[in-house]
Amino acid sequence: MAGGSSEEGPRPAAAPVRPRGAVWLRSLRDGTRGFFRILWSNPLSFIGFLLVVALAVAAFLAVVAPNLVLPYPPNQLSTAYKQPPSATHWFGTDELGRDIFSNVLAALPLDLAIGFAVAGASLIVGGALGLVAGYWDRPGSLGGALSVVIMRVTDIFLSFPSLILALAIAASIGRTVDGVVLAIFASWWPYYTRLARGEVLSVKHQPYVMAARAAGVRDRRIVVRHVLRNVIEPLVVYFTMDVGTVIVVFSTIAFVINNVLPYPSATPEWGVMIEFYENFVSTLWWTVLAPGGAIFVTVLAFSLLGDGLRDILDPRSRRAQAAAGVPTHVPQAGESS
Repeated sequence: MAGGSSEEGPRPAAAPVRPRGAVWLRSLRDGTRGFFRILWSNPLSFIGFLLVVALAVAAFLAVVAPNLVLPYPPNQLSTAYKQPPSATHWFGTDELGRDIFSNVLAALPLDLAIGFAVAGASLIVGGALGLVAGYWDRPGSLGGALSVVIMRVTDIFLSFPSLILALAIAASIGRTVDGVVLAIFASWWPYYTRLARGEVLSVKHQPYVMAARAAGVRDRRIVVRHVLRNVIEPLVVYFTMDVGTVIVVFSTIAFVINNVLPYPSATPEWGVMIEFYENFVSTLWWTVLAPGGAIFVTVLAFSLLGDGLRDILDPRSRRAQAAAGVPTHVPQAGESS
């Protein structure tokens, strides 16, 4: 140094600060690539994803632009009586000439809406109750007393078979679509409560949660930032698989209870169609096979997609590790790599 002056080398250029939107878009792109990479590694899950997308698009078009997807108006009578499946009528016609394929496709939006409504409401209500019952389960406190009440009510509902309980409630409050949906929801939320509570109990004792609590972080912040984000993954997987199960239960109740949704004077529904055509199963077998096959395909699609989501969301999954490039097997001494 001379004369109080110093020579400094060139300062390194500051790292460019990326806009928050660019970072978000990059994270979304990377996450989307990982999503499809894991789905592609499991062909059945990829097939389920494609089926769910096709069902969602068909349901949307059946509502906003029915002329694009429905060959004939639902419940339209014609002179093509009792025709088996053909190029003109893909699923055949019934005894009055109604096109079965058009009715099955027209029923898709209603059945999907019922499945998502019941499973979604059960996810929100049951998940919230399970979160409260699991995290604030402290003996001698108000949260502990509330947890006991929640779980005892849950145990009461779980002591009855869900289908029998839903049938009893539906017969009591009214044989309508709204009544059956409320009946299924009343028997469905306890499963999410039990699942959410079990996951919360396993997460709340993890070191990072205990460290946050020791540092004085509020319970509300711990629940949102640490507990909920680790609990939501198994709940979403269960929800995805549950949509198809709800559709099966609703169709079963509609088949057992008459006049839930009159057919063919109202919007078609798969379970109601099976109940309406049950007397023709020996002669017009396609009238029963078509709505039954639609239920089967929908349940299969959501089950396969749920299996793929489990691989994507669960970091412990072997297939998720393999898709991410992490070896799942370490060669031991004496083994060939």
